[in-house]
Amino acid sequence: MMGPRTNRFFTPPNVPKVDLHVTSLRGGGACPSQYWGQTPDGREVFIRYRYGFLSVDVAEEPGEEVLYNRGFLDIELGPPLDGELSARQLIALTGLKVDVLDEGQVSAETESERDLSGATTFWSAIGISATNAGAERFLSVLWRDFPDCRLFEISWSQTGDRKKRALLSGEAPKETVLEVILGTGCPKISFQYARFKYDVPGYGRLEDNSRFSQEARREVETVGSIGCEVKYDRLSISSEFRTDDTLARTWMERLDEKLDACFPEFEYIPYDLATGEITEGEALKTQDDPEITKWVQAASNRFRYIRRAARDLPLIGYR
Repeated sequence: MMGPRTNRFFTPPNVPKVDLHVTSLRGGGACPSQYWGQTPDGREVFIRYRYGFLSVDVAEEPGEEVLYNRGFLDIELGPPLDGELSARQLIALTGLKVDVLDEGQVSAETESERDLSGATTFWSAIGISATNAGAERFLSVLWRDFPDCRLFEISWSQTGDRKKRALLSGEAPKETVLEVILGTGCPKISFQYARFKYDVPGYGRLEDNSRFSQEARREVETVGSIGCEVKYDRLSISSEFRTDDTLARTWMERLDEKLDACFPEFEYIPYDLATGEITEGEALKTQDDPEITKWVQAASNRFRYIRRAARDLPLIGYR
């Protein structure tokens, strides 16, 4: 059996302190969080936190624009897709010196603020494609293999109140967000899958494949497109726990094993769509519901993805 994927675990590193002083700092927001400032000698400063990466860039001279990715500070700070960093966190983690800062930007820690100090380890599984049956089958595996497993549906009222309802063993969810606890000592796990509630194409194409078929001069199909019987969406599963909590890590490693068994990694080979021949280029490796792979392999004109690297290059289908 495939071992646990260690890259699903992320512990924030020690952030090197920056030798940087700004007279003021403005900005904020999320996905990304962005801040602007200016050094005492008039050089512009731009700070961005996006997809878990923090970058700090400084103009070389007063009056010049900031050139991005110049290496003043560029570090993977948070888990994948994370994009919210408060000014209070930014200052505490980097040692940035700020003369003037809006009091609202240094407010007390909020519930949504992640601990990026390194004391918390994050676990996340993203990019796994599942059909409705595949997602429900995975939940059945959790109920079967973890006798004390508890699943809860999470919903919100129109006034924003959070509701939580326990699912019976084997019950099909009807909400997009679940809370999962595998057993004693297991951290809370967030499990999200939109198609539990909404009959949407998800990550399948929203239009048909007529344009691809016309260019390839033969009928081609892609999984999830209009008319395809296989519909899917991405699973989003995440958790966090104290870095020194070895029991919690063990629970998440066991969850890793179940995920990899239910959604194995498959390698899709690139084909020139016009000729139908294998072409040069890297294979596409992705974790998929076996039903997706089965559908693709059932006919030579079916593809997992169709892409074009550049406008003048041929269409490439992966299967």
